[in-house]
Amino acid sequence: MSTFTSPLLQTLAQVNDEDDAAISVYLDLDPSVTPTRADMASRVRSAVDRLETASDRRSGEAKRTFEDGVDRVHRFLGEQDLRGGAEVHGAALFALGCEVFEALPLWRSAGDAVTAGGRFALRRLAVEDARTSQVLLVIAGRELGRVVLLRDGRLIELVDADQEIENRHHQGGWAASKLQRYTDRQAELHLAAVVEIAERTHARLGQPPIVLAGTAENSAVMRGRLGQEASAAVIGELPNMRDFDEASVLRELTAIAERHDGERERAMLERHAEQLGRGELAEGLDAALIAISESRVQTLLLAPGPGPEVCACPQCGRLSDRVQVCPLDGSFIVVEPMGLELAVAEAISRGADVWQLSDANRDALAASAGVGVITRY
Repeated sequence: MSTFTSPLLQTLAQVNDEDDAAISVYLDLDPSVTPTRADMASRVRSAVDRLETASDRRSGEAKRTFEDGVDRVHRFLGEQDLRGGAEVHGAALFALGCEVFEALPLWRSAGDAVTAGGRFALRRLAVEDARTSQVLLVIAGRELGRVVLLRDGRLIELVDADQEIENRHHQGGWAASKLQRYTDRQAELHLAAVVEIAERTHARLGQPPIVLAGTAENSAVMRGRLGQEASAAVIGELPNMRDFDEASVLRELTAIAERHDGERERAMLERHAEQLGRGELAEGLDAALIAISESRVQTLLLAPGPGPEVCACPQCGRLSDRVQVCPLDGSFIVVEPMGLELAVAEAISRGADVWQLSDANRDALAASAGVGVITRY
């Protein structure tokens, strides 16, 4: 299975099928929930059974399209090792007849869900896409240089720049002070080379967050040498890594990424409150839905939970919090069966990110029924 990307998310968000044959399946593969092959088989069987039951409610061309999608999901689940590596804790599958099929691994479980409708159910996937899933670890010392990528729950060594600095203690002829100056100069050049490699790698990977590892002195030197963009991407530091095993490194980086996401969330809520305070955005669910329809949303904020009822105009697609006459084309705005999933898909297709609040902040959007926005203008 390939890892998902934001461009793929946007492509899936643009699907709008009039036969309601867009299938979305999420499977919880966390070992604490699905520990054995028998548990896995039971979870897969349950998902397929729910799809086959939904097929019975269709007829004609819509039924054929839906069954083609069900067949692709069924075959994939029967033939593939979903768990893959130990880092895969969930799966997301999307199918629309013979036209669309995507199967994506998730290194954090998004739970279980099976839906079918005019749109793919992308909320869970979008929430995972927004969280920090990549961290670039730069390890540097006087004789040590590594660049390691945390990606989707596993560590990938990208660069090994270790360097044995020449030691002339046993060669004679150098005074101790000259030897120390030489050694210090070589270490300085080595740190500069590691930083240069890290900056090139950082740019090539799309500028993910950076964590520096080394002594306090070496980390300070690295910070001083990093350029503006890479320096701004530093989200934490770790001590000398010589005594860390892989599990410890993974645990520490994951914790730093989670703290970073907490800081991002606080900044989003502050910006949301500032926009409300300046009158740039009206408070309430309807104001948020209108902003989505007008392509003004930079980030869609969601409280945990099922979400409110969402209505839409069948002609122009304008979103609303209630049934009413559409102010744009005079059509009757009606309740949307997929509710909040429609709002999520519309926001993504218009270039917005989707962020789900932590449980600690879930009440921050209570005044707007659990849906808020940060607007571009």
